[in-house]
Amino acid sequence: MSNVLKLKSGFEKEPDLEKLTSAFQAMKDGKNDLSRKILQELIDDGSLWSLVYLGDIYYSELNYDKALEYYSLAAIKGSISGEFYRARLFYTIGKYNEAFLAFSKLSEKGLPTAKYWLYMLYRNKYINNLSKTKAISLLFQAADSGHLYAQREKAMLYLKGKMGFWRIPIGLFFLVKMIQNAVKISKLDDKVEYTI
Repeated sequence: MSNVLKLKSGFEKEPDLEKLTSAFQAMKDGKNDLSRKILQELIDDGSLWSLVYLGDIYYSELNYDKALEYYSLAAIKGSISGEFYRARLFYTIGKYNEAFLAFSKLSEKGLPTAKYWLYMLYRNKYINNLSKTKAISLLFQAADSGHLYAQREKAMLYLKGKMGFWRIPIGLFFLVKMIQNAVKISKLDDKVEYTI
């Protein structure tokens, strides 16, 4: 039972963690049909994470319509992860305005990953309704919350002189700090899945 998924929020409400763990393992092993069968049974029992994981299976199979269907069902039922993965899917398929709205909603809830993705929408010039100042502020908030990709982006802004050439050495400090955080995370139990 030590490898049962238990750290993500919402797992305490799952009807059968062992069954969910076996479905997740089957999904990781590429046994999508077996995983789908188990997840569908769990959905019938009220499992929110099963909706998210079914979305993940369809996403991995590039069936974006089905992925969107399951992520949306999870989001409607209150899953923050369902909301996040739906927003990420909008980004993936080029629906940037929808991604912006979904990530904005999640950002208002304080999700660092959503703040990072809002910055990425701005950086990649996919949206024009976010100021540079606001985008950088969101990136820094995500970085300060421990989001590794945001920490890397923040370091690179400094290293490239985008925050002023006299601040380039600060970028090196931020980069080293990000690497230290990545090493700490890599030493955590690899049998546990960590949340977004």
